[in-house]
Amino acid sequence: MTRALFKKNGRRPDWTVNLARVIGVGALSVLALAVPSELHAQSGAEQCVQAYEDGQQARKRGELKKAAEAFTVCAAESCPDLTKSDCVQWLGEVEALRPTILLVLIDEQGKDVANAKVFVDGELHSESLDGKALALDPGPHTIRIVVAGKPELTEELVVREGDKLRKVELTLGAASGGSTSGAISPITWVLAGVGGASLVTFATVGGLGLAEQSCAPTCTDDEVAAIETKFIVADVFLAVGLTSLAAGLAVGLVSGTSESTPAQAAITLHAGPGAVALGLDVSF
Repeated sequence: MTRALFKKNGRRPDWTVNLARVIGVGALSVLALAVPSELHAQSGAEQCVQAYEDGQQARKRGELKKAAEAFTVCAAESCPDLTKSDCVQWLGEVEALRPTILLVLIDEQGKDVANAKVFVDGELHSESLDGKALALDPGPHTIRIVVAGKPELTEELVVREGDKLRKVELTLGAASGGSTSGAISPITWVLAGVGGASLVTFATVGGLGLAEQSCAPTCTDDEVAAIETKFIVADVFLAVGLTSLAAGLAVGLVSGTSESTPAQAAITLHAGPGAVALGLDVSF
């Protein structure tokens, strides 16, 4: 190469020619070094265009969070003016439509609680409540609050486009989602009271009937009829007492673990000539 620079056609070239060739080689080197930067700029433009398209598709699907993220990318100063102007406008529209909620957690004394993990649709959103609004996509969501040493709280809600700062207040120690789990139904104690009173009446009336049997074998027809009536009444109260206690036990066990409507019970008594019918209707 060196010999080629200084020898051509059997004579030495002029020094200006050599200088021109050196400058040309340097220019090519600079151009080669500039190529990666050009490709990088082209890649950035492609990212802007891709975000431009992704944001529009996400917005059509109602995924406003993804749409906002994409429009933020293509609204950057480094993006072409053609995409940037549209993305800036669309980003503002999406943020206006995107609903937000304000989670408020209080304890049994009515004081604010901040040390709580927040899960949204099964994914951890934050390690604590900081008082900031939580942006969501429109539609149904499940909010779960976890506080160390306390029962978890779950709230099902549906948020709508344009809803802003919707207050969602939860109380530690309170049943969430309308649940009545762990609370024994009051009907349990009513049935227990009826059962106990019926057994006392059975013992009293039955005892009177046994006492009046002392007239045998000289009892009159009226005395025999009265004794038989007492025994029938005693049997009825015995059946009512045992049935009420059994129903109260069943209602108490079910209502203590059920998350549905509280149990209800009704006792019906039908008396007829020589017979008594007892009915019990319990619904859960």
